[in-house]
Amino acid sequence: MYMSLSESKIETPLAKIKKIRFIVNPISGVFKKKNIEKRLEKGLNSHRFSFDVCQTEYAGHAIELSRQAVEDGCDIVVAVGGDGSLHEVIRHLVGTDVALGIIPAGSGNGFAMHAGVGRRINKAISILNEGHIRQIDTISLNGTPYINLSGLGFDAAIAYHFGHTRSRGLSEYARLVFREARQFPFYNVEIQLDDDEPFRRECLIVVAANSPVYGYNMAVAPSACIDDGKIEVMIFNKAPKWKYWMSFPKSLNNGIERAGFSERYKAKRLRVKIPDDSFIHMDGEGFKDSGMLDYIVQPASLNIILPPK
Repeated sequence: MYMSLSESKIETPLAKIKKIRFIVNPISGVFKKKNIEKRLEKGLNSHRFSFDVCQTEYAGHAIELSRQAVEDGCDIVVAVGGDGSLHEVIRHLVGTDVALGIIPAGSGNGFAMHAGVGRRINKAISILNEGHIRQIDTISLNGTPYINLSGLGFDAAIAYHFGHTRSRGLSEYARLVFREARQFPFYNVEIQLDDDEPFRRECLIVVAANSPVYGYNMAVAPSACIDDGKIEVMIFNKAPKWKYWMSFPKSLNNGIERAGFSERYKAKRLRVKIPDDSFIHMDGEGFKDSGMLDYIVQPASLNIILPPK
């Protein structure tokens, strides 16, 4: 017997949820989304749900569309896109009763892959029809929530440049990795976990993870868990670049924690003092920042429709 969300954190079947809004990012990923309404009309259970579709028109538009969906009384808001679309859509869902749904249509779809939604749109629609709700954690960075991963350093530089190219897909991502690997510096940062004493590291990447994988199923924090109330912190310290290349297969087999240059921690709060003009990303959306990064876990803060465990 399933319990209500107010009674339990376990997955729950939808009850009396009828109004769904789909927020479509038309330029995310490499998939065509022009026929998404026809696929929804054909696949979504019309006896249980009514739906409408909005398309984003500019960067950040999904944030406003999500806010409007909550104000309009939607029971479910579905992000049709990749991790970046999820990042924008959850902004006004965290801490509410409104559930997040996922139609994976981005380039990497890291969170959707890890959470069992996969890459196939028809499968994602069937998951919405089944309607199992879980409560999961989110993490806030300086007050802004994210669902998957945030990184500082090399991975953020890749995300930043990837977001400023017109090309999409794995080949473009790989091209940027090879280009940046030849020139990217190590960052000198100060790190504090919870209320422990701060320590310094010279590193290539610092990751604050809610779930384990980037897009394309590359596991950077294999032990991260979306409902354990903790931030998974991975620090990749200064080492010869060839060692990083040699460790790449480990990231595809959940073994990056065993790399000799990595450190792993769990914390409820992470603070990182960073150099000026550092590369940062949240859910693959890259930007630059300076000063202090303040990560705080928000346990059981987001309702999400996922396959049952």
